[in-house]
Amino acid sequence: MPSPSWPALAGLDLLAGPLGDCKVVNIKMVRVGGLTASRDIQALCAEHEIPCWVGGMLESAIGGAICAELATLSNFTYPGDIFPSSYFYTSDVGKPEIVLSGPGEVATSRVPGIAQEPDADLLKKWTAAHVSFRA
Repeated sequence: MPSPSWPALAGLDLLAGPLGDCKVVNIKMVRVGGLTASRDIQALCAEHEIPCWVGGMLESAIGGAICAELATLSNFTYPGDIFPSSYFYTSDVGKPEIVLSGPGEVATSRVPGIAQEPDADLLKKWTAAHVSFRA
């Protein structure tokens, strides 16, 4: 079993194992605590041959790109909830924006990690306050 970065892994292991009730898992990266927790859940599901799908939560292009990469893992067999940036935002803070690469398809990164990064000009425009902390 993977390291328990997400407390509900123990519950999922019970449902997937002896009870056998778990048929599919929707992994919402933001809700479960990030990429490490998502990978732990995915690994446990793969161990028990439980298919997964990525559930989006209105992520910017940065989060959407990470979700798209997560959806490339082997037991992600259902279409993910990953949408083009324009579906939710008139101007996404992440650049380049997520666009469809085909009918219902989002292209994954062609560079290590993801290609998206915050748009510094938009962040500056939308920042209401700025505070600095020193150690």
